[in-house]
Amino acid sequence: MSIYVREFKPQDAMEIKGGVLEPTIESHPKRAEWAQDHSSLGPAYTGIKNGKIIGCGGIMMLWEGVGEGWANFSPEIQQCPKSLFYCTKKGLDILWDAYDIVRVQAMTRADFPQANRLLEHLGFVQESRLRKFWWDQTDAFMYAKVRD
Repeated sequence: MSIYVREFKPQDAMEIKGGVLEPTIESHPKRAEWAQDHSSLGPAYTGIKNGKIIGCGGIMMLWEGVGEGWANFSPEIQQCPKSLFYCTKKGLDILWDAYDIVRVQAMTRADFPQANRLLEHLGFVQESRLRKFWWDQTDAFMYAKVRD
């Protein structure tokens, strides 16, 4: 069965257990607020396969032309990595043009190489390391993709 994509709802993020790209969000003390913020600050979508939420993501628009990408996927996404890559790339391409974006940045946990590899496959370049960035004091990497 294929992946069905619809607009993101804050509850969608709450339903993902054992997140693949943001594994610590489940234990974040302000998880509900995180989900609400991510639903109201820019376009966001949810992927569903076999009736189950397998991921959600979007771009929080920081200002005109610049956004910050975010995503979280359930462990089930590991069974269809090509679909994950295709849907994420296609979604970014659509949003890139629809919002006339010139820069998308994304932060990943330094201790989570799968997220770093995904961003690199999507054409993002690592720009910096942010020391003790996450709420649990884990370092982060800042990635960006810039329109030429």
